[in-house]
Amino acid sequence: MGRPRMGSDHLAPDARGAPETNEVHRGDPLRVAWLCPYPAVEFSHRPALKRVRLDVHPTPWITLQAPLVAASPGIELHVITVGKGFDSDDHFTDRGIHFHFLKVPRIPRALMLYQMDRVRMARCVQALEPDVVQAFGTEDSYALTAVTCGVPVITRLQGIQSQIVSAMSRAMLRPHPGVLVSILFERWTIRRCNHFITPTRFAEQFVRAINPRAVTYRISTPVREEFFQISRSVSPEPEVLYVGTLLPAKGIHVLLRAFADLKGWYPNARLVLIGAAPDRSYMERVVRPLSRTLGISDRLDFRGAQSAGAVATAMGRASMLVLPTMMDTAPNVIAEAQVVGTPIIASAVGGIPDMIENGVSGLLTHPGDSAALADAIRQYLDDYGFAERLSLVARERARPQHRPQTQVEKLVRIYREIVGDVEANTPSVSA
Repeated sequence: MGRPRMGSDHLAPDARGAPETNEVHRGDPLRVAWLCPYPAVEFSHRPALKRVRLDVHPTPWITLQAPLVAASPGIELHVITVGKGFDSDDHFTDRGIHFHFLKVPRIPRALMLYQMDRVRMARCVQALEPDVVQAFGTEDSYALTAVTCGVPVITRLQGIQSQIVSAMSRAMLRPHPGVLVSILFERWTIRRCNHFITPTRFAEQFVRAINPRAVTYRISTPVREEFFQISRSVSPEPEVLYVGTLLPAKGIHVLLRAFADLKGWYPNARLVLIGAAPDRSYMERVVRPLSRTLGISDRLDFRGAQSAGAVATAMGRASMLVLPTMMDTAPNVIAEAQVVGTPIIASAVGGIPDMIENGVSGLLTHPGDSAALADAIRQYLDDYGFAERLSLVARERARPQHRPQTQVEKLVRIYREIVGDVEANTPSVSA
C-alpha cells in the first residue's frame, strides 16, 4: 500500500478533523509537514477563520519561506496550525501550500500542557504520513508534537525562553507565568530532537549544551523582497526607529529614557515605534506614562503593526534602527535593516553579536543601559559618515546571506538529507 496523498481535491475533514486521503506510489514528491503558528489573519476572509486576532506576529520567516518551499521541485508542503480563535477546522490549498488550521478548545493551553494541541496535530500528521516534519520554535505544542509523532523531525530554534526569562529577571521585569511551561518544553524537546536549524552561533551553542549529539544546520533568516528593493532617502530631521513587538523584554522603556537624554541636543528628532502591542498593560501603564514623564510624548510616533513595504520605507527614511532588547536569538528586524542599509544600534545579547560586528557593521550596547544607548545614538547623529560606513559594511555582508531563495534551497537539501539518512539506516526486511 502506498502512503496517502493530500491534494486540493481531498481536503474535507474526517470525523477526527484530519483530512481525507488517497493512495500514492513511489516517485511521489517529498511530503513535508510544517508545525508552526502560521498567522491565520492572512485568510480571515474564510468563514472558519474570520474571528482570528489581528495583532499577531507576522512570523516572516514562516510566511516568506512557505510558498518558496512549496514551489520547490519535488516538494509537497503541508502547514499545520492550531488556534482557539477558529470557528472550525479548515483545510485548503493556497499558492501550492496545503493548509490545515485546527480548532482547539478555549481553555488555558499552557496550563493543560498543550495536550489538546498535541492530540489534534498528531492526528493530522498521522493521516498525512509526511516524510519529514519541521517544527518552528521549541517552547510550545509544535515541537512537542513533532518529537512525539514518530516521523523524522527538524526544529527551527526561535526565541529561547529560558534565556529571555533570565534576562528579564536581571532587569527586574516580570515574565508571564505561562513561560515556565515553555521553559520545561524547551529543554524536553531539545533533548529529544536530533536535527536543528540554528540561525546564529549562539542558538547552536544553546542546543549543543542541552543535546551534544544534535545535528545543527546554519540557515540565516530570509528577508522579504521589499527590503532589497527600497532605496535609502534619509529624513532631513533625525528619526530614530524601533521595529518589533512592543513588549517589556524588548526594552522599549530603555529606549524612551535614552531618547529623552537627547532632546536638548536634537530638539527636532523623532522616535518612531512600529509593531504590535499584545501586552496592552505595558503600553498603558509603562510606555505612555513614561513618555509623558520624560517630556517626549509629543516626539513619539506610535504606528502599530505595519506591512513589510511600510517597514522597509520607514527603514529607508530612518537615521538609524535601534533594538534595545534584553534577549534575542536572531532578530529578523536586524537582517532587514542590514539589507536596506540602515545604521543599527542593538543590545549585545543572545545571537545579536553573531549578526553585528561592533564598530564595524553596527554598534552594540549593554542591555538596560539607557546612558550607553543615548551615547551610541548621539555618535551616529553627530557623525553621519561614520554611521553610513558601518551600514555599508553590514549591507554588503547581509544581501547575499539573507536572499530567501538561497536559504530555501539549503532547507530543501536538508530535508532530503534527513530523509536519506533515515532510509539508509532502516534495515531491510526480507520476504
